[in-house]
Amino acid sequence: MKSLLLLPLILGLGMALIAPSARAEGEARKPSPELQKLAPWTGKWRIEETVSASPFGPAGKGSYRCVEKFAHGGYVVESQGKGRGPVAPLSWTEILYYDTAAAAFRSFYCDSDGVAATSNMELTGSSLKGTWTSEAGGKRYTFRTVSTIAADGKSYRYEWDYTEDGVTWKPLLRGVAKRVGSVR
Repeated sequence: MKSLLLLPLILGLGMALIAPSARAEGEARKPSPELQKLAPWTGKWRIEETVSASPFGPAGKGSYRCVEKFAHGGYVVESQGKGRGPVAPLSWTEILYYDTAAAAFRSFYCDSDGVAATSNMELTGSSLKGTWTSEAGGKRYTFRTVSTIAADGKSYRYEWDYTEDGVTWKPLLRGVAKRVGSVR
């Protein structure tokens, strides 16, 4: 059992040793300039959202605080948030990165409700759009989200929708984030 606990550590150390040697000698790796396009979303935010009744839970309101910042040398945008949802407290972590091989943004999200999802993301102008799949009650659902930052950068609005059949989309939540501070 103990060896299973050490496996992630061993794999992580192995990747740390192998990754630098995969670059050409003397070539400094730099974060993707594409990722810098997410800079308007970085900051400290106060979030208020309305959740619709769905297979994932009851309707209600949510109120959160969130910090979104460049991390790990600017290779990712990390979002850490917490607050109270319609039923209970909720905390989350999301990592957004730019996949240069696919020329696309990707996201990994996990939260204190046990949700973990990987999303395909696309940045179009001032809107970041994403899609992913997840299960609830033995059924598979597809989700889509769009987050649009205001021209002045002081707020953004977001929507999450879901579908079971790929045709009929239903609202899951709607929210507004207001900037309450900046990050370095």
